[in-house]
Amino acid sequence: MEYMEFIGAGFTIQTPTEWLITSSPEHQVIFLGANNPQGVRPNVMVAIRAVDDSVTIDKLASETLSAQQAQLPGYRVLKETDNRERGIFERCYQWTRPSSDDVIVQTQRFYVLGNLFFLFTATRLEQEAQYESVFAYMLDSFRLILMPTP
Repeated sequence: MEYMEFIGAGFTIQTPTEWLITSSPEHQVIFLGANNPQGVRPNVMVAIRAVDDSVTIDKLASETLSAQQAQLPGYRVLKETDNRERGIFERCYQWTRPSSDDVIVQTQRFYVLGNLFFLFTATRLEQEAQYESVFAYMLDSFRLILMPTP
C-alpha cells in the first residue's frame, strides 16, 4: 500500500493514497477505505477540540469508557496502551451493530497537547484484520506542525 502525507490543521498524518478524504461537523478529517458489502468502510476519523486545563487523559479515558459501555451493545475492551505520562492513551474495543450483528472493532487514540485534545478513531469490521497495520501506520505517523509565532 502506498501512502501520502496529509497536512491538516496543525498536524500531519500519512494516509493510503487510494483512500477518500472528507470531513464532517464533528471531525476535522475522515479517511475512508474501500466499500464492503456490510456497509462499514474501514476508516480513520480525526477530531480536534480546544480544552481547558482540567481535561486530562485520565478523565478522558474514564469518561469515554463509561459512555462506550452504556451506548455500544456487546462492548468489550480488547487492549489498552497507557502512555498517560506522555499525554497519550489508546483503547481497542469491539461492539456489535444491532441492525446486522456485525462485530465492529475500533481503536481510539487520545492526545492532550497543551489546550488541544486530538481524538483518532479507527474503525473496521472484525473480519477485516488486515487494516490493523494500516491503522497503526497512520496513527503512528501523526505529527504536530509547530506554527511560528508572529
